[in-house]
Amino acid sequence: MLNRKGVNGIVTIVLLLFAFTGLTFFTYDWFDYMKSDWEVKIKSTDLQESMKISKVDGTRLYLENDYKNDLLIKEVKIGDKNCFVQDVIIDKGSAVVDIGTCNSGFDKLSAKQVSLVTDYGVYSENEALRNPIENAIVFSYQTDICDISAGYQRLFSLSSLDNSHVNIDDIGTYRMCIRSLDGNLKFDKLNSKYKSILYLIGTNNSAVWLDNTTAYQQPSEWNDIGFYVDGGEFDVKINSSKPAYGYVCLGAVDRDDAYGSHFGDCSSSMPDKIWLSLK
Repeated sequence: MLNRKGVNGIVTIVLLLFAFTGLTFFTYDWFDYMKSDWEVKIKSTDLQESMKISKVDGTRLYLENDYKNDLLIKEVKIGDKNCFVQDVIIDKGSAVVDIGTCNSGFDKLSAKQVSLVTDYGVYSENEALRNPIENAIVFSYQTDICDISAGYQRLFSLSSLDNSHVNIDDIGTYRMCIRSLDGNLKFDKLNSKYKSILYLIGTNNSAVWLDNTTAYQQPSEWNDIGFYVDGGEFDVKINSSKPAYGYVCLGAVDRDDAYGSHFGDCSSSMPDKIWLSLK
């Protein structure tokens, strides 16, 4: 039989084994935690140095990603608004992320914190917002083809954003892309809600008229540009400055309804801006 000293020795050895085992697991866990925390900090630092927001314009967030290919964007926030962007994967280089109506309710060029939650950390940057969403119609001039996957459709094309004739066919450097955020944009000219905005004497390289009844020479057939929104109507105003909140600018002309006008975007030198508001 074991004497008391022998029992005490065994108990001491067992306790030492437990203590050693616990210390070993604690050490491993501590090193694992520190390694993981260190990796996260390194990844986050690299992300901050390798990502840049080019602009937030309408429904789009433009990025320059020099960090890695297959970067997973889990979430986008502007200020305290969650844009509900989930599982968008971008590669290195220029990228565009559709943020829907997240850029709404803000003043134009107001600076807001834009945050991207990725699988490699969070990237944040203060950015001046462009063209905040004021109604369900969004206009965007693009040099590439209109992004059909994001709901954009081409309305017309221009060779210059400052002073240009207008093309209905897809000819020209710049495309006016239009999107309805509720998905109800229609182009059926036979529908009673259809509204013509611009009139052209041809499908390509044409001046534009806002009122085709006063043209100096009437063509055999007018070509028009217009649309309607199913479930709503829109108002059109011609004004040098924004008429009221809720109006968005389609473009600008130096209005001449006798001989026709050239066309430019809303930042051009043309004085008569074309404003639309969805009702």
